[in-house]
Amino acid sequence: MNLWSLSHSGNYRDCILLAANLGGDTDTTCAVAGGLAGIIYGIGGEKGIPEEWISEIARKNWVMELCENFDKSMYS
Repeated sequence: MNLWSLSHSGNYRDCILLAANLGGDTDTTCAVAGGLAGIIYGIGGEKGIPEEWISEIARKNWVMELCENFDKSMYS
């Protein structure tokens, strides 16, 4: 289902909405599909994670700091 959603969409938003509308274990399906779509489409722009979705993330600054620290530890 995750790869199906990814292969039948052209951007992050559509991938997540397709995954959610498949039903079943939607939280897991969307989490995996979203992770894959995030790798492919990135953040913002026409295809990436929508800015309005990013702005709603709880503790966004803390999450971004964790990501930056992970990135530094992996690629330093």
